[in-house]
Amino acid sequence: MNSMQKTLKEYDFFTDFTKVNKNLDFSISFIKDLESLKKSKSIEDDLLKLLNNKPDFLKFIFLLLAKRIDKKEMNQYFLINNEIINFNLDIFEINKINLYRDFLKKSGIIKLINEKIDFYSYIKGIEVGLDSNARKNRSGTLFQDLIEKYLQENNFDYIREATNISINRKLKLNYNDLYSEFNLIPKEKAKRYDFAYFKNNKLYLVECNYYSSSGSKLNETSRSYIELNKNFKNKQNIKFVWLTDGIGWNSTKNSLKAAYAEIEHLYNLNDVYKNRVLLKI
Repeated sequence: MNSMQKTLKEYDFFTDFTKVNKNLDFSISFIKDLESLKKSKSIEDDLLKLLNNKPDFLKFIFLLLAKRIDKKEMNQYFLINNEIINFNLDIFEINKINLYRDFLKKSGIIKLINEKIDFYSYIKGIEVGLDSNARKNRSGTLFQDLIEKYLQENNFDYIREATNISINRKLKLNYNDLYSEFNLIPKEKAKRYDFAYFKNNKLYLVECNYYSSSGSKLNETSRSYIELNKNFKNKQNIKFVWLTDGIGWNSTKNSLKAAYAEIEHLYNLNDVYKNRVLLKI
């Protein structure tokens, strides 16, 4: 606990401006269309024409509301007068034009355009805001990157985001050989590990996570890895390794203590880099 890392943040942690500017480049043509509406005598009608002529413009409209649409969200549903209304964002459905008109008014889009703001700056602000939502995942990625850097520097033969299929391919085993040789549990066939590496005739399966704040997630993770570790506890040629860190554990010490008592190979970043435990086990 005394060697837990207070942070993994570097100066570029807060916002990925490369990603922000890349997304802005994608939006430029739509921003120009919005700017042109400032001179419109009927913003509502001209905006509906844009939606009809440019199907992707409807997805862009949601970005004005600070909502990025991914492929799984191409159908947007709303509860209007106790009836479920569906907008298919792949196409402009002319028979729903009055619904589109209603949406543009009540969502605040028409009012926003009437304010004649600088849409480039507005969209850039939204992109920065949306990117900040990714910070909670960024610490976990940084932690994995540090582990991968260590594996590379010490010439480990490893796989990142290892599945049973990728492990088979790396070790040149067929699918069934992996289970007969390493005694993997059948229910673990679909499991994806953060890393897997092969050393001294043993297969090491590694999970990594970093917690900068506390919460129920830490208790759940601890319990699940204790159970996962039981599958490999008596195996001679396969080992489960849990690498975790972060001051989030300060208020969840009992859960980590329980895991520490059960999981032989539970280490933090200090153990990896300074005590070089991965080279010793």
